Amino acid sequence: MAMMTTTSKITIRKPHRWSTSLLGGMVTSREKEVLQHIANGDTSVDIAESLFISEHTVLSHRKNLLVKLEARNTAHLVMKGVRMGLL
Repeated sequence: MAMMTTTSKITIRKPHRWSTSLLGGMVTSREKEVLQHIANGDTSVDIAESLFISEHTVLSHRKNLLVKLEARNTAHLVMKGVRMGLL
């Protein structure tokens, strides 16, 4: 659960499991796991079984990674992940 700091009437949430990408987007630890599996050549079904999540969730993580890393396709996603130190 995220830590919260209260200052007057403003509540600031401090994420606990995020890392900042060079592009300023936030990549979750689970997205990093999915990215590692993608880089290993695993299919969405294989990733889902390995991480105990649905195939739909894997596809959502892949879609989020493409947006966050501003990648055009899976190969570009892996290349950017390597360059950014996520892999």
